[in-house]
Amino acid sequence: MRYSPAAEQGNAQIRQGFSPLDFQHGGTKLVHWKPSRNGGELTLDADWAQIPDVFTRLAQRDVNVEAFDMSPQGAQLRLSIQLERLHAE
Repeated sequence: MRYSPAAEQGNAQIRQGFSPLDFQHGGTKLVHWKPSRNGGELTLDADWAQIPDVFTRLAQRDVNVEAFDMSPQGAQLRLSIQLERLHAE
């Protein structure tokens, strides 16, 4: 089952386009972006306090989170997220 916070809030909100560069600020660093035909893999180093904000911002983009993994990376966490692009209906 895929997690989509926007689905919980209804489809009333308009989603923005996705750019991996949108996720590099305020305690979050873009480590890697590997695009694929249907989405891609986003890897970030982030402070623990920034993790909820990452998922909130993803919920506002035209992607769904298929899977994610977190592991320690020094004083931060390395967050790897598998994304799926939403297709226009």
